[in-house]
Amino acid sequence: MYKLAVGVFAIVAVATVAVGPIGTRGIAQDNLQPMTVRGEIWDSTCAAAGSHGKVMAKTQAKDVKECTLDCVKAGAELVLYNHDDKTIYRLDSQDKVKEYAGQTVTVIGNYDRATNILHVDRIETVM
Repeated sequence: MYKLAVGVFAIVAVATVAVGPIGTRGIAQDNLQPMTVRGEIWDSTCAAAGSHGKVMAKTQAKDVKECTLDCVKAGAELVLYNHDDKTIYRLDSQDKVKEYAGQTVTVIGNYDRATNILHVDRIETVM
């Protein structure tokens, strides 16, 4: 009986250390980093090029918003593009950010280092 009790205790102890307290953190949350980033909502094609110039000339889009939405229709995804350091942030919620296409915004959320995706909690327009 003593060996059984010690064995059960050992299993519970190892499981608690390996998994952590239930409900407080999980493996996925360990990869999340709270982040607030300012940039423009662009399409991934133009963000990779660092400019809308070539695509706008080719498609005759009248402005950045139209160019961004045209590229998304063609298969690109909406991203947050930071001009200062040329960083492109993939965004988890395409529907949530679509209305901000072509605008300068501040995105508040959590950056997932494992997937390289910024999970959008809130968006604020920058005037």
